[in-house]
Amino acid sequence: MSKHFLSISIVLLSIAIFFLAFQLGNSVSSEENEPVQMVDSKGLLTVEEAASYLNLNKEKLTAIIRQQDSSREILSSFDTYEYIPYIQIGEDKYFNKEQIDEWIRYNTIIWKEVEY
Repeated sequence: MSKHFLSISIVLLSIAIFFLAFQLGNSVSSEENEPVQMVDSKGLLTVEEAASYLNLNKEKLTAIIRQQDSSREILSSFDTYEYIPYIQIGEDKYFNKEQIDEWIRYNTIIWKEVEY
């Protein structure tokens, strides 16, 4: 009886190892076919990328920037993140993702509604 038990155990263990190797081979080959998503390591975002990050369309973000710029012009001082921070190079505006997060955090804490 123990001779048959040992033989059956060896056969079952062999089948299990073969099945596991087959499953691992399929999972590795399917991962190779999937596109690799790179972590966005860009330092600055364009207006389109910032709008996408904020889940807005470009026109709405541009309207927010325009409104905030006009109200910021009349102030002599203001909190850093009261207005969406960006840098302008020529005619193009660029945004830092971390500063956008801080702007969101600041305006969420003080419950300020952003007008546009």
